[in-house]
Amino acid sequence: MVLGAPVTTGQIQGVNIMLTVDTSGGNNPVLPIGFQKSCTLNFTTATMDVTSKNSHFWAEYLPGNKDWTIDCDALIVESDLSLNTLENSWIAGQGLYVALSTPANAQHWGGKVYIKTMKYTAADNGVYTATITLQGTGTLGKT
Repeated sequence: MVLGAPVTTGQIQGVNIMLTVDTSGGNNPVLPIGFQKSCTLNFTTATMDVTSKNSHFWAEYLPGNKDWTIDCDALIVESDLSLNTLENSWIAGQGLYVALSTPANAQHWGGKVYIKTMKYTAADNGVYTATITLQGTGTLGKT
């Protein structure tokens, strides 16, 4: 590879990644969250400090529980079924299934989530937007 040369093989444009939600109450997230601007899948592992006098002045850790969240920014459009589904899930305190997928589902992450936060913003000289954090519960599946 030539230093400074662009790498184009295998890259996926962010515009092609979609966060989808299941609106049927099942486990089949197919409806994209409408008018997405961005989405972020966050992976976290808790760590346990196992440093001892035998560590020779270096901290040592073991992995603990895993955790995951999805953050999404979207434009709000009246009668958007996906946002209505998220709102209803939050009001009822019920979980729902979501997926984050590449084009043609070449790579697919998904699982059950609860609405952690939904923030609607209506700025002067701006569009009405939603900022959403989905808290994963249980296993994050990957296909």
